[in-house]
Amino acid sequence: MRSIIIILFLAISALGFGQPQAFKYQSVVRNTAGDLLKNKNVSFQISLLKGIINGPAVYVEEHTAVTSDYGSVTLEIGRGQNPTSDFSSIDWASTSYFIQIAWDFTGGANYEIAGTSELLSVPYALNSGNAQNGFESVSPTGDTLYLSNGKWVIIPGLSAANEVAESTGTFTDIRDGNIYNFVTIYEQVWMAENLKYLPSVNNAADGSEHAAGSYYYVYGDDGIDVAAANSTSNYTTYGVLYNWTAAMASSTSSTANPSKTQGVCPAGWHLPSDAEWTQLIDYLGGASVAGGKLKETGTKHWTSYNPGATNETGFTALPGGKRYFMNNFESIGYYGSWWSATEYDAERAWGYSLTNSDGVVYRGYSFTELGYSVRCVRD
Repeated sequence: MRSIIIILFLAISALGFGQPQAFKYQSVVRNTAGDLLKNKNVSFQISLLKGIINGPAVYVEEHTAVTSDYGSVTLEIGRGQNPTSDFSSIDWASTSYFIQIAWDFTGGANYEIAGTSELLSVPYALNSGNAQNGFESVSPTGDTLYLSNGKWVIIPGLSAANEVAESTGTFTDIRDGNIYNFVTIYEQVWMAENLKYLPSVNNAADGSEHAAGSYYYVYGDDGIDVAAANSTSNYTTYGVLYNWTAAMASSTSSTANPSKTQGVCPAGWHLPSDAEWTQLIDYLGGASVAGGKLKETGTKHWTSYNPGATNETGFTALPGGKRYFMNNFESIGYYGSWWSATEYDAERAWGYSLTNSDGVVYRGYSFTELGYSVRCVRD
């Protein structure tokens, strides 16, 4: 069975300026069908090629690693087995370098080349250990890496690499200017608040049980004026409730991880599939305890009680209620519900809910005309 390696990112800094130098490499391993190779013993042969993509190998080493429950591995390049030369002697400043990954998914030594890519930022961080006049720290701003001795170097792609490495932060939805917090939970980057995109607004009596289409609701608002709905405290705190058609925005159902379904989400983000929600919940220890780790603590928004809520993930789930059948909003303060990008059947789709009474995550299929909240995941 042939498989492929997908590079997630290369760390932009060395693992210490002393000897031996090294840098981290992370990847996800999938087979040609796109399935993750989970908990597999995999052997890697890493070659650093000089000058051009098919240039001479100046350094070769081997690694053996077991993929995680999500098919990921982390290697420290420069600290592998059977090195062919001295890693610390590589002259990173002299030319460009490429990293070639070969592997054997049986854990043996019958390596098959999986891919080659240019190293952009890592060599600069490693070469900094040889900088003249000495320095104590580096500071990236945009694509420029500043050294504390006054020197600097432009590294194409550095700003993008920094964005991937951030565990928390903010981004702006250019459609309406709303600014959102995000949080990294293991291998996923989630919005840390509900989506607020509101191209139009419906009152509770309008819904796809009457006529097909996309419907947008703000809890408690029975008008059709977007500006008025935007000015309400429920919009500010809980965001918008979407029927599944609106959440999907003409996309088709997806069971993939990631879903690759942008739906109503901003550019660069997508509506998570049922599989992505499941990955999140499994990582947090299962449905019986994950809810508490996702919920905002206290009773400022959750109505009384709220046991087990720690919000240790920073997800900050809130009880935004839902738009129920016909002309009814319900359960604000008691329930929060979110759509996935995965349909159950022609009339229902998978969703996830939290309550004020326990720390459980509830998975269930709901009729698509209901109005649920949306959380997006970064592509």
